[in-house]
Amino acid sequence: MPLPVIALLLLLLTGLFLRLRAPSLARKLTPWFVLAALAVPLCQFAASMLWSSFMLYDDEGYVLQSLKDFLSGGSLYDRVYTQYGPFYYLFWNLLSFIGLRPEHLHGRALTLLLWLACSGGCAYLAWRLSRLWFASAATLAGTCIFLWPMASEPSHPGSLVCLLGVVAALLATTQRRAQTKAHLLLGTLAACLLFTKINTGVFLLAALCAGHALALAYSRSGYTWARTLTFLILALFPWLLMRPLLSQTSYFSFAAISSCSLLTVLMAVRPRPPSTLPLRTEDEPPVFIPSSFLLAFCSTSLLILLFCAATGTSLAGLLEGILRAPLRFPNAFTT
Repeated sequence: MPLPVIALLLLLLTGLFLRLRAPSLARKLTPWFVLAALAVPLCQFAASMLWSSFMLYDDEGYVLQSLKDFLSGGSLYDRVYTQYGPFYYLFWNLLSFIGLRPEHLHGRALTLLLWLACSGGCAYLAWRLSRLWFASAATLAGTCIFLWPMASEPSHPGSLVCLLGVVAALLATTQRRAQTKAHLLLGTLAACLLFTKINTGVFLLAALCAGHALALAYSRSGYTWARTLTFLILALFPWLLMRPLLSQTSYFSFAAISSCSLLTVLMAVRPRPPSTLPLRTEDEPPVFIPSSFLLAFCSTSLLILLFCAATGTSLAGLLEGILRAPLRFPNAFTT
């Protein structure tokens, strides 16, 4: 009998047992059993997609080879070519200490783990914001299916980039009593994301700056206008960033999807008027603390750069690999 079928049967039998022996407890746990039952076929879907696809251009092999060359002593950017930032290689350097190797099996297994973690993190974020289990279930299914392109290029840092973004969203919505730790972790995540794929790091920094601006304006009378203006600027940001490449369908589609998503959030979420909100309460949105964030961001960035220097990367190689090459990389697809 297939493993997903066995897992579903066990979940149903456990739920039936709780229903018969403890009806009140069953009512509380039923949503979680539904989520667990939904997660089983989604895990099967992700695994089957990941282990049944292979792209002819074999970007998977290119990334695995660059990881092998780096772990064998090659210096990034000077002797080992890669289009990505150094944090992904630091990440794999740490994974090598627990026995993971840059090969198809381990690379795809790691991608699957990060794929499922992204889906679960988004589902938890939906539950935290709405307290509705069916919203969490819909988010779990939608995120897992939406991330199917991860099967096209396993072992690439796309899954890690997604997970860093999800964790950043969870930290940004933390309660006030845990904000100092959250800001330190946000600074660390922002640096890791920037040094993995620079454009995604820029988008995260833009979102955090927007959150800071909204937090400053939250208790003021012009909050509604500030909120609208901030969302409009964020919606225009992808178009400005990719302005030279908007003639390409993929870039135009990405900019359109990003802008429509932001404008949908703007229209769907209606905040309470500032006059009805007491100051300094748990209901007040988290205030972004620049000092804590900047301390963690600069410290993490320095550690990553020191790691590159310790592995033999020159200053010219760092500038080329981290800044210049990513700016030129889109031209490889348009010229």
